Amino acid sequence: MNEKMRNPQIDCFLPFNTWEESLSTIEELKTCKLIGNIYLMSPQLPSDSGKCPDNCQMLVCKSPFAHYENLKLIKKHQLGEYVLIITQP
Repeated sequence: MNEKMRNPQIDCFLPFNTWEESLSTIEELKTCKLIGNIYLMSPQLPSDSGKCPDNCQMLVCKSPFAHYENLKLIKKHQLGEYVLIITQP
């Protein structure tokens, strides 16, 4: 079995509204050893985007979250072998 099959990396993309809504989801995702990077997607960067935890990155996306252009953005930032798209914060 090759290394990727034993230790797949999953990049997660989720909508961002507020830190209060997102931080518990981020912390849960970070407990999983299979999760690589976490991307928070929002139509605009929040003024406090510097609060982004380790292994997290803010991405400016089209609204609504399901817009087809956002799939291109996800593909552009995907580093892992798999992608998890969470549709609710």
